[in-house]
Amino acid sequence: MTIITLEDIQRHDEEENKRTLYCPNKSEASFKLSKMSSQKRGTQLERVIAEKIEHHTGYECNALRGTQAWDITVNLDDNPVRVEVKSALYSSNCATSYQMQNIKPKNFDYIFFVLVTPEDIIVKWTSVKDMKKVCKRRKRNANGFSISICENSIPDYLYDLEDFPYNPKDFA
Repeated sequence: MTIITLEDIQRHDEEENKRTLYCPNKSEASFKLSKMSSQKRGTQLERVIAEKIEHHTGYECNALRGTQAWDITVNLDDNPVRVEVKSALYSSNCATSYQMQNIKPKNFDYIFFVLVTPEDIIVKWTSVKDMKKVCKRRKRNANGFSISICENSIPDYLYDLEDFPYNPKDFA
């Protein structure tokens, strides 16, 4: 009788993981997100971003569910603002860039971009004002604008979560 052990299975899993871009050895969180549908990944990240904003800023957040025009409402000093969350996985078609799609500046005050890289998860944000400048040079598709973000050269209009909701350039 032939016995297949857990070690046999894990050895072959590790060999498969070496061939795949996303694997738990590089980043368990990225790997888990890469296995989700884009809709489920989006919903999960909307909740996570709302939680992170609340934790880092103290502002109350409400992650909306369903098909709202925006994803999160953040109560900034009695002034609710609309936050959109977009995420993307690495695509071999785009080298080191991540395609963010369906961006509709009229539907948000701030937008968060989540780059799910094979090794890490990068979170950046910008204001609608800056996003309109970026989109001004682009053609709008039926579902909004698309932009590429290169993980090796993050544009200077994108800020770290810890800076939200203030543009650090305003205090330089």
